[in-house]
Amino acid sequence: MALTLQLADVYTTTGGSKTCRIRGSDGRDVFYTSSVEGGLAAPFGMSCFDKSSAGGRLGFDISLDCEHTLNYFDALDEWAVGYLAANSERIFGKPLSLEQIKAGYHPCVKRGGDYVPLLKAKISAEPGLAHFWDENGAERRHPDDWRRAKMHFRLHLSHLWIMNGTYGITLIVTDAKVISEGRPPVVCPF
Repeated sequence: MALTLQLADVYTTTGGSKTCRIRGSDGRDVFYTSSVEGGLAAPFGMSCFDKSSAGGRLGFDISLDCEHTLNYFDALDEWAVGYLAANSERIFGKPLSLEQIKAGYHPCVKRGGDYVPLLKAKISAEPGLAHFWDENGAERRHPDDWRRAKMHFRLHLSHLWIMNGTYGITLIVTDAKVISEGRPPVVCPF
């Protein structure tokens, strides 16, 4: 699967963070929408890097038990490594070998032993920036328990982050269609 993407020039924030926007070959933002039968799961729920911050973005992992979705994000990681190696002087200010690029790159897809691969994603905690939909396309609130919900996700391939010699792609959920919430059965405690 060949991806035709490009990275904008490096942008440095006032805080010193560096990013490069991801664009399609037409210069537009790039999105991926999952459509696997039954939806995908976020088995570990949400986490926040800065526990003292109420707003911002929350991180979570999406189980990639769908071969098509896994192949797409494996191809994205492969594209990123190749693109960064070919454009290292523009992006990092110095030539880097393919091996050096691979050593600093944090892939979107995490693998561990015999476990299902996981996709690292983020979602905004601020109201109105991420939208949730029911199976009929009506807007709804987020699932009560992310760990049990099955959803289709629309992911924005936002940017490459660069920090202390490491880098990776940020995927931001813009929309999620809730397929099921898989509520646990209620059991009488008496």
